Amino acid sequence: MTTTMAKLHTLGSLITATFTIANDDWRARFFKAATLAGAATPKNTLEAMGGIARKPWAQPKALYALYALYDEAYPLPAPDGLRKAAPCAPYLVYAPEDFALSLAFSGGGNFANGRFMFDADANLWSGMNWMPGSQSGVNKSTGGGVGKYSPNGTALSPPIMGFRGMGIDGVGWGTAVTKDRVWISSFNGKILVMDFDGRPVASESDFPFKEKFLGLMGIGVADNGDVWIADGSDNQLLFFPGALLPPPQFDRSKHYIPGRSAISICFPGAFNDLHP
Repeated sequence: MTTTMAKLHTLGSLITATFTIANDDWRARFFKAATLAGAATPKNTLEAMGGIARKPWAQPKALYALYALYDEAYPLPAPDGLRKAAPCAPYLVYAPEDFALSLAFSGGGNFANGRFMFDADANLWSGMNWMPGSQSGVNKSTGGGVGKYSPNGTALSPPIMGFRGMGIDGVGWGTAVTKDRVWISSFNGKILVMDFDGRPVASESDFPFKEKFLGLMGIGVADNGDVWIADGSDNQLLFFPGALLPPPQFDRSKHYIPGRSAISICFPGAFNDLHP
């Protein structure tokens, strides 16, 4: 896995910024950072791209200036948010050692696989921890999507990100397949439920867990269809009887009850009366 795609997208976003959100001062600094040693300052983005492409390893200070301009145009929210305004992803999270582009490709968003699961037709599903070459780590990450592969290994999910939706951003061990659905849990506390064509069958608002849960991990499906999701950050479980969407008797006005011990179960508030 290389950072080529992230570098390429970062450079592409810089070019986009010159036409969309940049002012004259930003553009002047961009052209200066893209100037080759001893050469004339570029007058347009085509000349700027040529300057970067000819010696992408040269002039470390200029390289840091390019990344600083990108970070200025598309700030990365703390501590690990997404650059939602950036036109391309994956992107760089910190300044690279160079902007050399080493090529390595894989299909269907297949990078940093988590758990493998098979559906009844022997198709393989797997959530991806992060996106290729995104410099992701524990504290800051650009999360991956979901890959699907046929029995002969053909990618059935789209490049570069795989299947995404319902706000997910990176998948650990949270991949499960039921008779007709794929359930995905994300590092950012979001849950994605798809049909076998990769289309979300619910909306993000059906699972309003943001800032209540983080680090959702493994998913288990009982014989009767109940879905259980492990919250790796708070040592608790989420329970969805029958995997019905939206969950039955779901009361969004009630807070979720945190687990009170190392082995504990968290039920949505509306379920507490049903499962004391």
